[in-house]
Amino acid sequence: MNDKQSCIEAMPMAGKKIDDWLLELDHIANGVKVELSSRDLGCHLVEVLEVVNKVLFESIGFRRSPIVDSKRSYLHLVLSSKYGSAILLSIIY
Repeated sequence: MNDKQSCIEAMPMAGKKIDDWLLELDHIANGVKVELSSRDLGCHLVEVLEVVNKVLFESIGFRRSPIVDSKRSYLHLVLSSKYGSAILLSIIY
């Protein structure tokens, strides 16, 4: 790893480092995993999507921003505010 890459990875974004934001995404994925295993759904796509929707939008509280705002286009800001553009929410999804 070069110095520039180390510097970027250590740069705080909304008070957290990149690794912290990756852990946040892992935490979301684990929430979906726990919910899926508690329901014993198997691979029924519609039911899996319902679980992902429940975790992201009901349990965690993500919401779509109705207007285009550059602040809603940065992953770390969307993860911290739970409010973002459709594109960023689809990346988290």
